[in-house]
Amino acid sequence: MKEKYYQLAFVIIMMVLITALSLYAWQKPQQTFSETEKRNLTTRQALEGTSLLDGTYQENYETMKNDQFPMREQFVSMHAIFDQLMGNRKSKDVYLGKDALVQDYTPMSAAQMNKMTEAITAFQNAHPDVAMQMMIAPTAIGLSDNALPFGAPRSKQENDIRTFYQKVSPMNCIDLIEPFEKSEDLLYYRSDHHWTSSGAKLAFDTYAKALSLDTGANSYEQLYVKNDFYGTLASKTGIYRYPDEISVYLNQNSDDVYRVTYSDIEASEYTLFDSTKLASDNPYDFFLKGNHPLVQIETASTRRNHLLVIKDSYANALIPFLTPYYSTITIIDPRYYFDSVNALMQEKQITDVLFLYNMTTLSQDTSLIDALAS
Repeated sequence: MKEKYYQLAFVIIMMVLITALSLYAWQKPQQTFSETEKRNLTTRQALEGTSLLDGTYQENYETMKNDQFPMREQFVSMHAIFDQLMGNRKSKDVYLGKDALVQDYTPMSAAQMNKMTEAITAFQNAHPDVAMQMMIAPTAIGLSDNALPFGAPRSKQENDIRTFYQKVSPMNCIDLIEPFEKSEDLLYYRSDHHWTSSGAKLAFDTYAKALSLDTGANSYEQLYVKNDFYGTLASKTGIYRYPDEISVYLNQNSDDVYRVTYSDIEASEYTLFDSTKLASDNPYDFFLKGNHPLVQIETASTRRNHLLVIKDSYANALIPFLTPYYSTITIIDPRYYFDSVNALMQEKQITDVLFLYNMTTLSQDTSLIDALAS
């Protein structure tokens, strides 16, 4: 008899808790953005006859219940920590390493590699008088075996990079794998998929050596600008155990001055860094204000070289090192730039081209193929 009373009491308590949570969720202010997951959340939709009839109201309501659940972000983080304690090695496409979160890599298909390398080769053949360089950055999984959980498979990224380079030869392909493997610096953020400023600087040093650039007049001071950075991988997994630092290398050469123009926001500035982004949802946007279709940099360099950088977001932290060596630097991100690249080459009198991608983006993104054909 007592057991029935206990069961009834438990049911009543649970009903009261569920009702209280539902009432609280309904009356509390709607949260429009999740800092933990770095995404917009679904909010309550006004009840209308059309949305009720076509089912969109019901779909919105179910998503809204999940997104607006009380203490949602705390539950997401607790669930991720519990998964890790239970020995799970992976969350979505992120390995839960001992000292870092490491994004997995899906190898580029042979068909995709052939299409992309053929497009790059055709672009190079169309501009025989332009010096072209390619620099593919390995991501953390390509080099961080020690950071991966026990038993995680070794990435095939190195093989893909070398095969890609072979297919676009005789283009000048700059190898980052060897210098990165030898480095003892922290080259990748522990909670984000990007390389650190130290990784970007090492990549530039390798680029400068490959092109025999005279770097003697330029020296850099490393300045830390944020010490509590949690990046995209932390947002994906809900694991916030690996705070990162963001630093910037400032050129001490006073002759390194420039004007930066962003086409999509019609703004010109005299800095490549935006400190307001350090308090934003994506602090990595500190570099070049994030990704834009087209950015134009005019420098004080006496060199007559005009560089076109075709890139993904990895390039944003490296481009500041390039300003002393080119009179203009034109930057396009094919994911957002839809005008003719060949026309841009003529308009800007481009003498040099740098393809700068990380291998994960290069393997997933098809926009480069379309851009080079325009």
